[in-house]
Amino acid sequence: MVKGRYMEGGANIDCVLDIRKKVFEEEFGISGAGKTVPGDEMALHAIAYDDDDKVVAAGTLYYDGITFTIDKIAVLPQNRKNYYGDFILKILIDKAASMSPSEIYGLCFSESTGFMESVGYITKSERKDGICEMVLPEDKFKGGCCSCKGHAAS
Repeated sequence: MVKGRYMEGGANIDCVLDIRKKVFEEEFGISGAGKTVPGDEMALHAIAYDDDDKVVAAGTLYYDGITFTIDKIAVLPQNRKNYYGDFILKILIDKAASMSPSEIYGLCFSESTGFMESVGYITKSERKDGICEMVLPEDKFKGGCCSCKGHAAS
């Protein structure tokens, strides 16, 4: 069973930063990815644990006063294909949906658009840096966390 929890940005988010560093910096070569970024201090972070209670995935929900954006979903390479990323994405969607937005934005590598599309995200654009800007319309999460409608909103 997948377990997880939310962490507020003002908390110690070292485990989130460690996952980012291992995935984005060490695996994908993005310099400084293991450091905090503007908005982290006010964001909501989600982490997932494996059966041994080790943190294996993380993601972040940012809110700038206008929009909700899910970003930086990362799963350790050895833990992929076990639905940890899916879990992180869905609980962050669920949390954002509980605030009644008209849409929820998402950012991901172009190689990960299929993952985001699996819950109803639509690609809006691809930036020069290879990051895709995506949007999840309200009809895809209203009444549940995602297009699967299998979860109740909190």
